[in-house]
Amino acid sequence: MIGVIVPVYNAEKYLCQCIDSILAQTFADFELLLIDDGSKDNSGAICDEYAEKDKRIRVFHKENGGVSSARNMGLDKAKGEWITFVDADDYLYKDAFESLLKKSHADLIVGGYVHVGILSKKKKILLPDDRKIVIKGEGDILGEVMACYLTTPWCKLFRKNIIRDRNLRFDSSLSYGEDTDFVFQYVCWIDTIQFVSQAVYCYHDAEVVSKKYRLRARELKKLVDCICRDFDLLAQRAKVSYNKLQNRFLRDYSTLYIDGLLKIGSYSEFLKEVKEYKEAKCVLWADTYKKRVVVSMLRFCPPRLVYAFIRLYNG
Repeated sequence: MIGVIVPVYNAEKYLCQCIDSILAQTFADFELLLIDDGSKDNSGAICDEYAEKDKRIRVFHKENGGVSSARNMGLDKAKGEWITFVDADDYLYKDAFESLLKKSHADLIVGGYVHVGILSKKKKILLPDDRKIVIKGEGDILGEVMACYLTTPWCKLFRKNIIRDRNLRFDSSLSYGEDTDFVFQYVCWIDTIQFVSQAVYCYHDAEVVSKKYRLRARELKKLVDCICRDFDLLAQRAKVSYNKLQNRFLRDYSTLYIDGLLKIGSYSEFLKEVKEYKEAKCVLWADTYKKRVVVSMLRFCPPRLVYAFIRLYNG
């Protein structure tokens, strides 16, 4: 049986499409756990209505604690041999479970997905090669696919016993990158990954949300520490160095932080963030000349001068 965990928060616009796509699966031996994370719209009521119609659905209502706490509750309640995650604004193709389970002789099964921009409506299909990777023998190949297919918990089947035995959970202190950290932790403790060259999942990119998000210095430091820990452990098991890939992730997170810093609209807020940045002792990588100037100024110049440069930079 598959335990399908769906964290739900103010998702009434897309929730029915999500649930309907799960109930329409050609493989029917699953339990659907809808975790209502303190929704303020009609999401909770929608979940309850579906639960009354299908005994495979269980609904849990909780105070808002974030997507990690909702997924962790799902992990605590799930009974299935396999675990998969679906976001409430996404949906599955009807043969998703059946297609993934055809390759069930592995510790992690990974399918392809379709990436759709909510605003732009642009579609991008990402399909891995149909192959099985043995961690200890093919760690170099694993490094080639991690950035594309192993940074999110959806379009995958995880073994529940491995999650339970290793006490793996989503880190609720992270508001960004917590899904990547969870998947990487899981990969550190398994032997085989099976990739399925078929789109099983449709991911809606919440473009508006991503543009408004700002990573804080303490979050950046915690995220960097988690990713470095995961890569170190994986390198020990796979007997392969992942320094280049690790640095790629660190540069991406650093860029996100700097982009957020450049958007701060008041000096008082900027001053507070600079203080937090210096206390966290974050190491930053910049991808453009102007951003490198900002990083250097953060190290050597008074905050007011840095802020004045940023205001000029934003023009």
